Amino acid sequence: MTVSGGVARFPQDGETWDALFSVADRRLYEAKRAGRNRVVSAAAA
Repeated sequence: MTVSGGVARFPQDGETWDALFSVADRRLYEAKRAGRNRVVSAAAA
C-alpha cells in the first residue's frame, strides 16, 4: 500500500474551496509522479 498527498495553504494558494482543492489536486499528482509515498506541499522550484 502506498500513500501520496497534496497540500494547499490558505490563503497563500487560494481563498476559495475550489482554488485550494485545485492546488492540492495538482500537488497530489505531482507527488504520485515523483514516486508515490510522498506529500507535496509547495510547488517544485
